[in-house]
Amino acid sequence: MGESNCERYGFLRTSGKGKIRKGDDGNFKNGVLDADGSFSAAASKSSSEEARFFGLSAGGSASLNKEDGIRLKGKLGIDAYNFKDEDKEIRLGLNVDTGVKFDSDNVEVKFLGLRFSVGDGQVGLSTPIAEAKCAVQ
Repeated sequence: MGESNCERYGFLRTSGKGKIRKGDDGNFKNGVLDADGSFSAAASKSSSEEARFFGLSAGGSASLNKEDGIRLKGKLGIDAYNFKDEDKEIRLGLNVDTGVKFDSDNVEVKFLGLRFSVGDGQVGLSTPIAEAKCAVQ
């Protein structure tokens, strides 16, 4: 039999993270506040791609500083399918993500799941039921 470099998570995959980071000047007022959590009924991951099925996710972030620009974001979603690799990301489900992000490299505006984004070498479009991002050369 062949060998696979695929790491299978199996059922009931959970992840979460929280972060408060001080600004470069050591001051919290120039820092970043992030919180994210997710739950997936089934998932698999290899060195170059990840797929998740039947998941829930929630989170938020806020920052106002030179490094991150202006960023206010809230996320709440139910994913039927989520696939990500080096060049693209595809999500099918229901989400009501809302937020804005402006910095020197990115522009992103999202309201109740409708979003258009440009930056980080990608162009993205999302609706409350589907999302797609792809790399631009």
